[in-house]
Amino acid sequence: CNFNKSYCFEPNKDMCCLIYANMYLKNKVNNTIVYNSFLSDKEEYVKFDGFEAEGTVNFNKSEWKKYDDCQMIESELLDSYNIQNVGLIKVDTEGYDYKVLNGSIKTIKKNNYPPIIFENWNIGQYGWSKESHDQLNNLIISLGYTIFEKWGSDDTHLAVKLNK
Repeated sequence: CNFNKSYCFEPNKDMCCLIYANMYLKNKVNNTIVYNSFLSDKEEYVKFDGFEAEGTVNFNKSEWKKYDDCQMIESELLDSYNIQNVGLIKVDTEGYDYKVLNGSIKTIKKNNYPPIIFENWNIGQYGWSKESHDQLNNLIISLGYTIFEKWGSDDTHLAVKLNK
């Protein structure tokens, strides 16, 4: 298969603008589509402060500069985009990876189980619970993937379906 297009989903409007600016200024990238979109496992309105959604791990937000005040934004499923010819899925959503991947199951299956790079923190890190850690791993394993932990860093893992 020839994978010649990238898709980027970024809920923060200011970050979206920075992605577009970098794509243009760096290489005049024209094979990437950027969506100002918040991905989840159901379509609903979610309280979003520019960095994270209600229900994600609560970081010490006083150290972060907020781009926007809290607002309600509509979440979408990756499955609703009907993207085809997917060669790799990379998710880094600060504790929301389970919901993003759970809303991507049809896309994953339809595209012959592409490799997935995802973030799953160590138990206790950033307040991450064993239940949250296991829920994400169990979802990926239930799809027939093998998880290679600490792929590049402690938090980043690679999932590959070895028997497609």
